[in-house]
Amino acid sequence: MKQRNLQKPFMKKGFSLVEILVVLGIISIIMVLSIQGMGYFKDKQKVEETKLRLLAIQTALESYHSLYDEYPESDEVLKGGELLYQELYAKPVANGDRPFMPQFDKSSSRAGGYVIELKGRLHAADPWGKPLIYEYPGRDGEDTYDLGSLGADGIESKDDLNNWLTD
Repeated sequence: MKQRNLQKPFMKKGFSLVEILVVLGIISIIMVLSIQGMGYFKDKQKVEETKLRLLAIQTALESYHSLYDEYPESDEVLKGGELLYQELYAKPVANGDRPFMPQFDKSSSRAGGYVIELKGRLHAADPWGKPLIYEYPGRDGEDTYDLGSLGADGIESKDDLNNWLTD
């Protein structure tokens, strides 16, 4: 009489629960790391975008200076990002002239966050949606201006981008 091996037919082919859980754990770790990495690169992109935006505004301010022989002057009512918007875009457009910063046109698809509205007034803004800093005369004297961004945190700190502190 033949003896049957009863253990063989009950062996299953496929993955065990432990193996599936290990693979799912590895996949979730990879996803968490990649999401964190994307956040880092998004922050770096905003920093670079801010640098380019400040450079474009500096170029517009130099054009303004070459035309009017002065920089837009800050006062108690009109200052910072609002002054930049008024002098580099709104005032020339109202006078029928070409704006120094066409990127400030909110109706244009090129606006891309260059302008924000605060308390019913338009301001030149950084990529984080905060008004830019602008003061004339600047910290270095009568012939200079201060232009910058408070960075991602919105307060004066080491992540600020400006033209009066250089690395």
